[in-house]
Amino acid sequence: MKRSKGTAALGVDARNDAALNSAYNLIEEYEIIDTEQISSSLTFHASTPGPSSAPASTPSPISTPSPIFTPSPIFTSVCATSPEGLLSPPTRKGNGTQMQRKNANYLQHVQDRQQKEREIEVRRLDIEEKKLEMEKEKIELEKKKFDFECEMRRMEQEMNVKEREARLEQDKIQMRLMAAFAEHITKFTTSSE
Repeated sequence: MKRSKGTAALGVDARNDAALNSAYNLIEEYEIIDTEQISSSLTFHASTPGPSSAPASTPSPISTPSPIFTPSPIFTSVCATSPEGLLSPPTRKGNGTQMQRKNANYLQHVQDRQQKEREIEVRRLDIEEKKLEMEKEKIELEKKKFDFECEMRRMEQEMNVKEREARLEQDKIQMRLMAAFAEHITKFTTSSE
């Protein structure tokens, strides 16, 4: 059943509905997530009871001009550029659903971005770890190369020492042979005389 209203009340409700609709248009246009950001842009008016809604026993109040809706400059500019303007019917439920969807999309976008940042950080840490492993392998190879060179020098020195010892031993043997041969010649010469 429709509630009977006075002319002034109908005008106030129409302005309030238009204000709400324009507010939702403002939210949708600028993708405002927090609806409190536009709370200062709106001025709502209470309905003034008309003559038909007043009790029969009391006289009707003196009709006074209803206060007007005073939008902010940004609200006015958005309503002026909106194809529906202030005359479009209120669609609060649909706009609310759109805002919830936009909120969900925004949160999903933030979560996806954070996930990508975490993946990039993980890849960066993996690369750093691989670099450290390569550095360790390089150091290990340098150490093995140094150890091998040291071993080669040690073996070369040992071979030189053994070679000198062998030459010395050969010289000793040759000296003994020469001494024995000289002694034999001496004995042979003495016996022949």
